[in-house]
Amino acid sequence: MTRLCLSQPLRGMVAIVTSGRSRGFSDWPAYRRRLSSTGIHHFTIDLFDRDPAVFWRSVAALSVAIRKFRPRIVHRHAGVPACAAAISRHATGMELSLLSQFHSWGIARPNWMNTMDLWGFGQSDHMVCASRSYRKILIDGGIPRKRIDYIPWGLPVEEIRRSATRPGRCEARGPHLGFVGRIEPRKGQADLVRAFARYCRRKPGALLSLVGPVGDEDYAQTVKALIRNSGLEHSVILTGKVADVFRHISGWDLFVSMSQDEGQGIAILEAMALGVPVIARGVPGVEDYLKQGYNGLALEYGAPAEAAKMIGWALEHPQRLERMAERARLMIERNYRWDDMLRRFDALYDRLRAPGMDNL
Repeated sequence: MTRLCLSQPLRGMVAIVTSGRSRGFSDWPAYRRRLSSTGIHHFTIDLFDRDPAVFWRSVAALSVAIRKFRPRIVHRHAGVPACAAAISRHATGMELSLLSQFHSWGIARPNWMNTMDLWGFGQSDHMVCASRSYRKILIDGGIPRKRIDYIPWGLPVEEIRRSATRPGRCEARGPHLGFVGRIEPRKGQADLVRAFARYCRRKPGALLSLVGPVGDEDYAQTVKALIRNSGLEHSVILTGKVADVFRHISGWDLFVSMSQDEGQGIAILEAMALGVPVIARGVPGVEDYLKQGYNGLALEYGAPAEAAKMIGWALEHPQRLERMAERARLMIERNYRWDDMLRRFDALYDRLRAPGMDNL
């Protein structure tokens, strides 16, 4: 989203709203600094917390920001801001277009939350989603097909490859597996550690890197206990947040995702762009592009035992794995380039701009 904002200033003034700190989460100062250095306006309004006392205060603050900034388009990236912006448009009486982007719903959501978000999305002039499964949810929720565009996020492929230096294969060490994602239940690191432990019982000497900050402290402690109890303290690395994620990925023999939920699986696509073979659960978003045996290996929602077997098979068939990785890399070149995605967004913005206003 930062990159999308940075692409727009030549077309008019741009502002971004982030929640700052909310419910133990926070936005990232590095991105805020990057945006402010290019003249992009920033408003801190909590559009993450659904508690009525917070939500209605945030609606009032968003209405003030809209009156001040006078946007042509408000591009919303979740259900809460979709609802807040719809109410604010009505409250201000301003002529502006509402674009909503449906990223994902996560797992085990209560029905009232889905109802709230679908109401907000339903007030949109147009919708964008990056997954065909989520597009179906919108259609089943009553949003007309003609108001939905399927636009997956693209990747800055050249930038990713420039920032990564893939080390040469060292025959003296075992295979190096890895995954990128916040340490939280939906990302499935515990299942990945279990699968890795099973693999190591048959083929010791492998290494697993789990890259990403802690999102759920209790879950992180569960993952650490699994590592300890499996005797893998010297075989599993928890890196935390890193500045050079692409250099980490580029050194792996296999990217393994046992995530239960992905909006699109950007880290998986980044691994593919770097030529790293992928094993992943075929969750919504990922199932759109991961084709079993063609450009990667697709896990069904299976147990760690299934994943351990697939890891073993993959590492025993390096030539087949290399061909899959090359097909995946070519797929990224054809279908997931940032500039191609940006042209689609620019065309959509042009269609939605309300007359007489210049901002986004």
